[in-house]
Amino acid sequence: MLWGSSLLALLTLTSFPSTLDIFPTLVALAGAALPPNRRFDGLDVSPVLFGWSDVGHKVLLHPNSGAAGKNGEIEALRLAQYKAFYTTGGAMACDGSTGLAEHHQPPLIFNLDRDIQEQEPLDVASREYQAVLPMISRAYGQALEDIAADNVSVADYSKDPAAIPCCNVQHVVCRCH
Repeated sequence: MLWGSSLLALLTLTSFPSTLDIFPTLVALAGAALPPNRRFDGLDVSPVLFGWSDVGHKVLLHPNSGAAGKNGEIEALRLAQYKAFYTTGGAMACDGSTGLAEHHQPPLIFNLDRDIQEQEPLDVASREYQAVLPMISRAYGQALEDIAADNVSVADYSKDPAAIPCCNVQHVVCRCH
């Protein structure tokens, strides 16, 4: 029953887990330590799995993997229940067509508590948008500083064939070359 209650704990997080958390969590569960000479985007979420905590990520970045704009640029950012899009569109479909990429300044912001499908962005004139924009802008700026300070790795999804999904409609993502 441990995994059933762990799954419930993950689903009821005040913050949210990420697949980035798998490596740091497995390292911690093995009793080892992450290399100290670099930063990792993932967190050890074993306290959540075992029900000791419900705290995970406060901010998650969604980097561009080549769909639109420059590889590695921040396409979207999630802060609590809000998701801000800086770039939309531009993805290549299996038929080879590419949608138009659109850059948003200010960003499109969705409240995922009310709009999980990201259908209706908040009105930029609304109180909610005006209240959350400074927090998102601050998180975005901190993310850019963190990326600029990370001299250990550079994400270039276009050079590693293993990171590029094949053109197969059975896959969640589909990219053709």
